Amino acid sequence: MTIVVIIPLIPGTSMSLEWPHEYGVLIFWILLGLVLYYASKKRWQELGEETVARNLLGEYYDKLYGSK
Repeated sequence: MTIVVIIPLIPGTSMSLEWPHEYGVLIFWILLGLVLYYASKKRWQELGEETVARNLLGEYYDKLYGSK
């Protein structure tokens, strides 16, 4: 898995990313991921861990954690 991520970043290989378009797309996705990560982290803290788990798991929450 690591090789698949690293090889395209090395210039001159057959799998290398083409400058500037593919690197631009890569940078865009990294920035978007960071923005969404920090936004969800803030939202997670506002809602609380149990509420987030209930929203994600639905009816399976009670099966996994037992009902309160």
